[in-house]
Amino acid sequence: PGILTPTALNQAIVNTQVAEDFFVREVSNPVEMANYLISMTKHLTNHFKVSHCL
Repeated sequence: PGILTPTALNQAIVNTQVAEDFFVREVSNPVEMANYLISMTKHLTNHFKVSHCL
């Protein structure tokens, strides 16, 4: 109890992607996560700047 097995984690990821239509990004460490969040923030900022100008 209280321990999440790798199999259970993988199943939860698949369920989230399929049932909720979310993209789940898996990373190896906190630095990789920070880099991903920075990249997505830039992408979304640019996307909404362009969308707002139309």
